[in-house]
Amino acid sequence: FVDFVSGNDGNTGYGQATAWKTFGKLFGANAVTHGARIMLSAGTTVESGVGSIDYTANASPASDTTVGIQISGQGRANTIVRMLASGTNGWRGTSSQYWDVEISDATFVSDTAPRVMVFDNATQSAGKPKWTIRDCTVGDVTTGCTYTAWSVNSTQRFVRCEILNGPALSVVRAEGTAGDITLESSVVRGRAMQYAAGKIRMLNCEHAKYASVGFTLAADATVLPELKNVLYYDGSGVLFSNLSALDVSGVIAGCVYDRVPTGMPTSPLPVAGILDRADNLTPFSWSALRGAGVSTGVKWGFDGRPMRKIPSIGAIEAE
Repeated sequence: FVDFVSGNDGNTGYGQATAWKTFGKLFGANAVTHGARIMLSAGTTVESGVGSIDYTANASPASDTTVGIQISGQGRANTIVRMLASGTNGWRGTSSQYWDVEISDATFVSDTAPRVMVFDNATQSAGKPKWTIRDCTVGDVTTGCTYTAWSVNSTQRFVRCEILNGPALSVVRAEGTAGDITLESSVVRGRAMQYAAGKIRMLNCEHAKYASVGFTLAADATVLPELKNVLYYDGSGVLFSNLSALDVSGVIAGCVYDRVPTGMPTSPLPVAGILDRADNLTPFSWSALRGAGVSTGVKWGFDGRPMRKIPSIGAIEAE
């Protein structure tokens, strides 16, 4: 347990009466082990980021070392972790550490713009680390940060999250030899950027209020992005930049735009005829639209509503 008000990092942490005080405590010095479940209290903690994630050599190690650690707050409006301007940049381990961390039901923000929130390292010698963020708010639109999520050698997955940044900044960046970011969330302000062998997947998302550019595929990109069932709206500037660097005609599908998508390659999808679908928007069995809005394997959208089993373009169930 972590209690931001009455906890003490000198405690054992095993129980509400002996809770730790800081979010960073649980990452270091083998304080927990594989499979640990950590409960964060309501309230706000202001502390440094972490540069070490160490739970693989606990004095009482778990027998199943394939399971990561789970961290749960009391809801994104109630549990808030704020990164100090003078502290370590981002939450990450060292290049020789492997971690599998899942965080849910909390808000994470920085109090200074030149920061990265969810992070890894230029090299990872112990394997590909894994972040899973569920039902959280990460970043903010006021102070902003350099990158809300930056993956060079880690897998980062955001499910039903709000991922925020300033409108002209970069909200997510995937690069390096193994940067891998999957978004099943609401992305507000900031651009998505994919470089080198990194990969960005935006599945069943909305991307709103971006400025300058919505999605940039760098000239050195060697991996196809995946943008499926994404609603783009209320943005300005160029929606897609440099998509001609790779043939993306087969990996962008089911997207909806509130304006002409500048920079978008010619759509490979068929145009629906007025009789191609029933009143409930499900395409008829013979329709060219049937299955065109590809299933992404996600059972629930970022807003908690179920996706169609056989989706038409950009459609989700009303209930």
